[in-house]
Amino acid sequence: MSLREGIRNTYGAYHWGFLLSPKKSNGRDNMAFDVSDGVRLGETGHELNLERDWSFRVKNNVNPLESGRLIGRVMIGKVSPQTTENDLETILRGVALPDKESGERCRHWVWNAISTLQNESVIPNFDIEEFKSKQCL
Repeated sequence: MSLREGIRNTYGAYHWGFLLSPKKSNGRDNMAFDVSDGVRLGETGHELNLERDWSFRVKNNVNPLESGRLIGRVMIGKVSPQTTENDLETILRGVALPDKESGERCRHWVWNAISTLQNESVIPNFDIEEFKSKQCL
């Protein structure tokens, strides 16, 4: 998650996503997955997302410590060696994007993705509602 402008004591003050990291990271060996309704620029610098539609993003070779935006991380599970990065991408890409009309945000996508990862036995089951109540998620 990373801090964005907003009220700092609420879920909405942060951007939420997933970071797939090796046990001992050496920098740019992480992979990030998230959704965004933000600005997307074309090759000529023109805005491609005027409607602020949500899109799924995958970022390879990420070093979260260099971003300057990382506030914290919560480990929600360990992925087995049999589950590939492509498997994770396929699963996460299949999670419904936030519903713009109902005011859903990236955190809603993360919560739904956690449930999906649990249902697919990628990560262990835990009580998401309990984590949310403690503002861990």
